[in-house]
Amino acid sequence: MGNPAYPALVKCKILLLQRWYNLGDEAVKKTCSTAFFICFAGLSLDDELVPDATTICRFRNGLLDLNLYKGLLYKLNQQHERGGVLVREGAIVDASVVSSSRRPTKILDLLP
Repeated sequence: MGNPAYPALVKCKILLLQRWYNLGDEAVKKTCSTAFFICFAGLSLDDELVPDATTICRFRNGLLDLNLYKGLLYKLNQQHERGGVLVREGAIVDASVVSSSRRPTKILDLLP
């Protein structure tokens, strides 16, 4: 009955991305539509196949309840270190340049 469950591996990869990029449940769901996240997590381009924020939260809380969350992260970090990979937390920044009606930029203002 109901929709099929999301594969555990996909949800684990989403939790890793969430941890590495310091994203909340809603933010990681939205970010899972970017090419890198889709490729890494093994998702489809179809947005309906991305787990929603509630699913992500329940999965993480289930791992926490079973005392598996920290252990899984520890094991993954060990594997990364053995492979010479250093994973650090990061942030996704939108660096788009947009015009502002409050103070429009003039080319002459930019010249020395």
